[in-house]
Amino acid sequence: MASTSRDRGRGRKYLNGNQKRALAKAKVLENEKHRGAIKKFLVTPPLKRPCIEDEEDKNDSENDNTAISPITVDEYNEEIDIQFEKVQVDTQTQLNQTEDDLNTTEDSAKVRSPLIAKEESEGQAQTSNSDGSSTSLVELFAKFDSVLEEHLRKVKANEIHNHYLGKDTQNELLDIMATAVLNEILNRVKAAKYYAIILDCTPDLSHQEQMSLTIRYVSDGNLAPSGVYEHFIQFMQVESSTGENLYKTLLNTLEELKLDVKDIRGQGYDNGSNMKGHTSGVQARLLQDNPRAFFVPCACHNYNLLLGDVAKCCPDAITFFGILQRIYIMFSASTKRWAVFKKHVPGLSVKPLSDTRWECRIDSVKAIRYQVGEVYDALVETSEITDEPKVKAETEGLANQLKDYKFLVSLIFWHNLLFKVNYVSKELQGKTKDIDEGMESFEKLLSWLRKYRESGFNDVLIGANDLAEAVELPLEFRKFQDKRLQRRKRMFSYEAKDQAFDDPKEAYRVQCFTLVLDKAIQSLESRFMQLKSHIKLFGFLNNFQGLQKAEIRKHTVDLEAALIDTKLKQNTDVEVGTVTSKDVDGYLLAEELEALKTFLPTSVAKPQALFEYLVYIK
Repeated sequence: MASTSRDRGRGRKYLNGNQKRALAKAKVLENEKHRGAIKKFLVTPPLKRPCIEDEEDKNDSENDNTAISPITVDEYNEEIDIQFEKVQVDTQTQLNQTEDDLNTTEDSAKVRSPLIAKEESEGQAQTSNSDGSSTSLVELFAKFDSVLEEHLRKVKANEIHNHYLGKDTQNELLDIMATAVLNEILNRVKAAKYYAIILDCTPDLSHQEQMSLTIRYVSDGNLAPSGVYEHFIQFMQVESSTGENLYKTLLNTLEELKLDVKDIRGQGYDNGSNMKGHTSGVQARLLQDNPRAFFVPCACHNYNLLLGDVAKCCPDAITFFGILQRIYIMFSASTKRWAVFKKHVPGLSVKPLSDTRWECRIDSVKAIRYQVGEVYDALVETSEITDEPKVKAETEGLANQLKDYKFLVSLIFWHNLLFKVNYVSKELQGKTKDIDEGMESFEKLLSWLRKYRESGFNDVLIGANDLAEAVELPLEFRKFQDKRLQRRKRMFSYEAKDQAFDDPKEAYRVQCFTLVLDKAIQSLESRFMQLKSHIKLFGFLNNFQGLQKAEIRKHTVDLEAALIDTKLKQNTDVEVGTVTSKDVDGYLLAEELEALKTFLPTSVAKPQALFEYLVYIK
C-alpha cells in the first residue's frame, strides 16, 4: 500500500517545505495582530534627523544635491508600516508556492517544536517564543538601530557569544557600578577634605591576610546630607603583618585613591602591637608623617581584650571556661546526645567559646546559669543510655562538676561580670554614640567593678546557694572543698613555700574573685588612657555653654596647638622651620563659641546636634 504524505514526513530531521510555509504563515498572522502596536513606543516627540550645521558637511550636501531634511512623525510611522508590509508580502509570496496547508492545531504544534530545537542546537542568539513575534520585533528594531543591527550580525555569524545575562557581562556591570559608587564616595571625601581611616586585618578562607580600609568623614551638606559618614572602601592583600609593611600598603592604596595622607585627622585600629605600637606600629609611623592624625583605639575591642586578659589570669577561671567548652562538645558531637539535651533543655542552647568574639562567652554562661538543673539531668540521662566508656566517664565527670559548689560560685560570678561588660560594649556600638558618651560608659563600668570587688562576693554566694537547690546539692556540700593539687618537691632550699590558706572560701576570694577584678580594673584603666587625652582636648565642645570666656579661650588655644603641624624637615631629618599651617584659629573659635552661646537653643547640647544646627542656619 502506498504511503501517505504524512507517513513520508515521519522521522525527518529537518522541516519539509510544507511545514516551513505553514510556520511562515503563522508568523505573518501574529505580526498582523500587533500591527501598529509598536508605534506608541516609537512615536513620542517629533523625531528629526540630525541637522548638519558644519560648513564642510553643508557643502558636501549641496554638491550631491541630497540635502538631509527633517522627518516628521507621520513619515516615520509610514516608514514603519512599509517595513511591516514588506515582511508580509515576502511571506505571502512563499505561501503561494505551496499546494498543501497545515490546518490543524496539532500539526502546527508538531511543526514548531523541531524548529525551536534546531535554532537552539545551532546556537542562535535571537530568542523566539511559540509564534516567533519576539524575533521579528528584534529584527525590526535592528533596521533602525545600527548598534543592534551589528550586534545581531555578530551573533548570527557566531563572532560573539556573551549576552547581557552572561557571567562576563554581569561581572563587567558590577565593576562599573562599584567604580561609580567608589568615585562618588571619594568625591565626597575630597569635598570634606579631612577624613579618618579605620583598618582591620583578617585572613580569608585561602589563608591570605587581608586588610580592610574604611573611611569616615563629615559632610557639610553639599554633595551629601549633612552628617557623619563611614564607608567601607576595599580589601588590601598584605604579604606581611609587620607595622612597616601594613603602613606601606596603606600609603600605596591612598595614593591610588588620590587621597592626601596629610588630610588624615583620625586613625582607629584594634589593639595589636603591629597596629598601635608606639615605636613601629602603624599609628606611630603615620604620626611621624602626619602628627595631626589622632589615634583612637576601638573601645568595643578594648572590652573584648579586657575579658581575654582576665579569663586567663588564674587557674580557676581557666578551669571554669574549660568545663563550659566540654559540655558543648559533649552534646554537639552526636545527634543522639543533642536530642537528649533538647529534651531536657528546651530554652537557651549551649554555645561554643571563641577567642575573638567574646559575646559568645556571656551566651555560653547564660545557658548554664539559668538552666543548670536541666543541663545536669541531660548529662545524667546521657551517661545512663550510652554504651561508650569514654562518653560515660566524661558525662559523669561533667555532672559532678555541675554539683561542685566552687563551679556554681564561678557561674554566678562570671555571669555578673560578663553581663555588665557586654552591656556596656553593646551600648557603645550605637550609631549616635560619641566619644563623650563612650567615656561616661567607661567611668560607670570602672566604678561598678570597684564596688563589686569590695562588696560583691557575698551576693555571689547567695546566688550560688540558689543554684545548689536547683541541682539538689545537700547542705553539707554547699561549701568550698580544698582540692588544690600538690606541688612538686622543691629541689632548692631557697625556693619559697606557697602561702597556705586555712579557709578554702577565702582562698577562692583572694586567688580568683579579687584577682580577676583587679586585673579587669588595671586593664581597663590602661586601655582608656588614650581616650582620656582626647576627651581633655575636645571635651569642652560638649559643655562650652556653661564655661566662662577665659576658660573657653584656654581650651581653644590648646586645640589650635594640637592641630598645627610643626614638623617641617629636610631629607636629612634636620628641622629647618615651623609649619604655619593650622586647622583652626583658637582666638576666632573662642569668639564664635562665645557669640553662639547667646542664641543657641537649649536643646542643642551634643556636638552632632550643634553641627546639624549650624548647617541648618547656614
